[in-house]
Amino acid sequence: MPDTPTPTHPLGALTARLHPEGGPILTLALNGTHAEIHGPTFHVDGTPTGRFTPIQTRTERGEGMDRLRLTCRSVDDDRLTLHVVLQAATHSPFARLRYSLTAEGATLTRPDGRDHLTYLHVGVPIPPDADLHEVQLGHFDPLRHAYLPVLRRLPYHEATLEGPLEGPLLLLACGKGHVLVAYEHGADHGRGFLEYALDQGGVVLRARRGNHHHGQALAPPGWTSPWIQVGLLGGDADQALSRYRAFLLDELGAPGASRAPRVYYNTWNAQERGAYYQGRAYTDGLTLDRVLRDVDVAHRLGVDTFVLDVGWYTRAGDWLAHPERFPDGLHEVRRRLDRHGMHLGLWFDPMAAALDSDAFTRSPHLEATLGGKPAWRDWPWGTEPACHMCLVSDYADHFVERVAHLHRTLGVTYLKWDGVDQEGCDSPLHRHGDARHTPEERAERYAFEIGPALVRMAEAIHARCEGMVIDLDVTERRRAFGLGFLSVGRYFLVNNGPYYTDLDTPASVRIEPNTGNALFYPGAARSRVCRAGVEFDKVLPAHLLLAHFYPEGDARVQRNAAASLALGGHGLWGDLGALSDEEIERLGAMIRAYKRVAPHAARAGGHRVGFIGASPEVVEKLDPSSMSGVIALFSASGGKVTHVTRPLDPHRDVTVDGADEWSRLGDGRLRVHADLDAHDARLVLVSPVEPDLSARSTRGE
Repeated sequence: MPDTPTPTHPLGALTARLHPEGGPILTLALNGTHAEIHGPTFHVDGTPTGRFTPIQTRTERGEGMDRLRLTCRSVDDDRLTLHVVLQAATHSPFARLRYSLTAEGATLTRPDGRDHLTYLHVGVPIPPDADLHEVQLGHFDPLRHAYLPVLRRLPYHEATLEGPLEGPLLLLACGKGHVLVAYEHGADHGRGFLEYALDQGGVVLRARRGNHHHGQALAPPGWTSPWIQVGLLGGDADQALSRYRAFLLDELGAPGASRAPRVYYNTWNAQERGAYYQGRAYTDGLTLDRVLRDVDVAHRLGVDTFVLDVGWYTRAGDWLAHPERFPDGLHEVRRRLDRHGMHLGLWFDPMAAALDSDAFTRSPHLEATLGGKPAWRDWPWGTEPACHMCLVSDYADHFVERVAHLHRTLGVTYLKWDGVDQEGCDSPLHRHGDARHTPEERAERYAFEIGPALVRMAEAIHARCEGMVIDLDVTERRRAFGLGFLSVGRYFLVNNGPYYTDLDTPASVRIEPNTGNALFYPGAARSRVCRAGVEFDKVLPAHLLLAHFYPEGDARVQRNAAASLALGGHGLWGDLGALSDEEIERLGAMIRAYKRVAPHAARAGGHRVGFIGASPEVVEKLDPSSMSGVIALFSASGGKVTHVTRPLDPHRDVTVDGADEWSRLGDGRLRVHADLDAHDARLVLVSPVEPDLSARSTRGE
């Protein structure tokens, strides 16, 4: 039975104090820093309402997570019940909260066609001279063809004059520390669905567009918010953001397999090369014999997960192994991977269904439509004619069933989800509006809901498929990129980099073969673009942002690929069958050596000297607690590169591999040197010297 509300509850490292007398719902406190959490406000049946009081609580502790469940009564409308869930990992200064609003016979309304919904107000005592830091994630740079972050620092009083801030993350200086607020949703910056408003009393998170329908019924299960994060942190802003990075890595509740720094190989670029260079169909090279040979090479390179891309299936939507390319249904591939201790991964467009598939013919009403016409129909990549189905519909449940079948029968433990744009359906037949709503409102609700729908699908898959890792492709603009998917998976950040059209190359310029992408060739340029994940590493762990590097080339080119991969991209693709034994052994030795320190490098946020492409560019990822990690040195012009690390424990010995010279300074720092050629790179690995247990004293024995 629910508990009667009590004043205080432990929640991770935080203390949650309830306010049954009204006003804020609760106050979160830690080490002298506190934040008042005022509840949401809505328009219900055309009337503003927003005062809620806790009347029941339930506490849960277990599996490294504390949960506090509140049932709150509306002060203004006794039909309304607010159900609040707060959770925090053991000893964590971050809480995630989400709530649902339920009522019989009541609806959410948008009286003037706009959202009138405030998610919460975080009351913070802000000094007059305080700074605010905003982290924006949704900027898509067409020159690098990738999402890139923007970190802004500005005086709080100036930020209050600027107008709404999109975030999704704000860091507020207050009293003895900082209060962090973030929301788990995503969109292109400027097209977001939530926003922050500031005043001297704190920050308000509110709806911007598409957060609910006009007339949306509140009968159970009612309306549910995205997850919202609140953290209380000491130290300066850099220390606070570093602590947040650790939260995303260890305390968000994401499946552990998704946080492991594995190395991935994907067949797609080999398929592209067959099409561009040999005039073959994209799927011609995807055969059992070819895949088995490539699995063996991938193992020699140190790959952990082998991913089959477009064409492994007979019909999109039904997602069964192609009977001609894989006569035994991929079982031999599975056995070969097992022999090498590797994982099997598969590519999906979750929305795609062949027009002759059971998935489409049984449920044609679930097709994504715009203006009453199919939103997309094509013959993609030389496979069968297909359409897009709506994932904000019952079709999502069908897709989950197909994935669960593949996990059960083939042991699939990796999914690459491609092609899910944030805009693409205004049908009145799905879960994002009906005939009472305009096509524009239905389309906007779809755009809001597609991100949460993907999260729900992933949650359902994880509940049925142990050890699954899911990467969501955000390599094109207008994808749901933000904090929303990180609780269930990771992102695929960079594909082949910019298109010729992104570089304003006229269509009249003949390029043979026309690969579409300008950086389709091995070398330092591609590695520079594909290590864009380093830009996020101060806040968001870079190994949660997949990118693929080419494995072939001379020693200089392979050093670029290995050093870039080690900074977080962790992917390879290309024609493995064309690699020489020398190339395989050289790159494989670098990757296998890196994997010995990879867990420690992944835990360390990237500290960079110089910009990507600078001479020199140095990225240091050293974990001081383990004295392990990597230092990646790059130079476009070549020459001697010297780097001095941040302080390390001077009383613990380390070994350094990969530098031409290195020395130890008095405060424990390392000074490393490498002589680089033009467009060269060097991967330097640092690890502790283990104590010699054989030299134990026998005194007293």
